[in-house]
Amino acid sequence: MLKFATISFLFLSATTFQAQSSNTALHDLVLHIIENEPVTPIRAGGGMVTKGDDKVKKMAGIKEPDKKMVKATKLTAAETALELSTNSFKKNKGKMELPLVGTIVKHFGKHQHPDLQRVMVNNSGIDIRLKSAKDLTVKAVGEGTVSGVQFLAGQNNVLILKHGHYYTVYSGLGTVTVQKDEKIKIGQSIGKVATVKGVSELHFEIWQDKSPTNPEEWLRN
Repeated sequence: MLKFATISFLFLSATTFQAQSSNTALHDLVLHIIENEPVTPIRAGGGMVTKGDDKVKKMAGIKEPDKKMVKATKLTAAETALELSTNSFKKNKGKMELPLVGTIVKHFGKHQHPDLQRVMVNNSGIDIRLKSAKDLTVKAVGEGTVSGVQFLAGQNNVLILKHGHYYTVYSGLGTVTVQKDEKIKIGQSIGKVATVKGVSELHFEIWQDKSPTNPEEWLRN
């Protein structure tokens, strides 16, 4: 009996370790993508800088603007675009729909492990289980841009959307129907959740810059 109990404890411990390792890997992946977001070059007055610009300016007699002013204008344009996207997403707080039709089965934050009394697990988002396997479609909760798509062991496909200073994370996808840098509209289909051992469950997170926030604070009551 003692041997059986020991084996059961070791099995549960291994399962817990795998789950925690998978969550840590997801957390690290999201941070990596956020920290490596490319900065889009913006030119004062709009448009992209080309090799022939200097020649054209010289022929037209256009003087080069002050470099400090150009730099300030570039930063202002980039920051303006970022703030517009951020504010657009923030307006959804308290009005947001779930990315799929289902029930929240795991909540945000630290919780006691269901089988190991002394073990605490941390959830950086929420887990949503589908009510019906008929429609596995996952939809974007806000307008944004695809920052990354990555397969992660224990998480299936992970999709990260950027919304200014905010990011939404969709993990547990069987298929992804969008690609990196693609512009996404609110409510747009972005993939389908995977079914593992008869269970269809999506892990969903909302980050503000480099910190995960509680998605339930964003949802419609």
